[in-house]
Amino acid sequence: MARICPLLLRTLVLLLAFLAAGCKDEIPELIPSTRVRIVIDLALPEFSGLRIPGSVYLAKGEGYRGNGVYIVREAIDENQFSAYDATCPRHIKTPTATVLTGTQATCPHCHTEYELLNYGQSADGNHRLQPYRTDAQGGVVHVHNP
Repeated sequence: MARICPLLLRTLVLLLAFLAAGCKDEIPELIPSTRVRIVIDLALPEFSGLRIPGSVYLAKGEGYRGNGVYIVREAIDENQFSAYDATCPRHIKTPTATVLTGTQATCPHCHTEYELLNYGQSADGNHRLQPYRTDAQGGVVHVHNP
């Protein structure tokens, strides 16, 4: 019996390691640090949509791998904005960004939906898009990371 227990223990450890490796795509990863410095002048016509509460603008070519950064007008306060990387944290190695539909961003690989008006949280609450800092004053929005 003493010989079976170590063999059983090794088998269980190998089985758990195999299962953990198989679930690797399900584990969200941190988006690697990417320099983000975006300045948006709301007086310019291309940003006029961001004057409306609940609106979203995609800054293409920015963020991790150039997948884009979503800039969200949060509420009635003209200086309340948030920003999120368009990269799905479950698929950071793929060059494809999430796809914007209204205020939701959906990953084309795993079909996870992220609600941009709810802190970039996924519908199941298990994942979140990478946030960036925003500062807004006088009709100019700055999006950056520390």
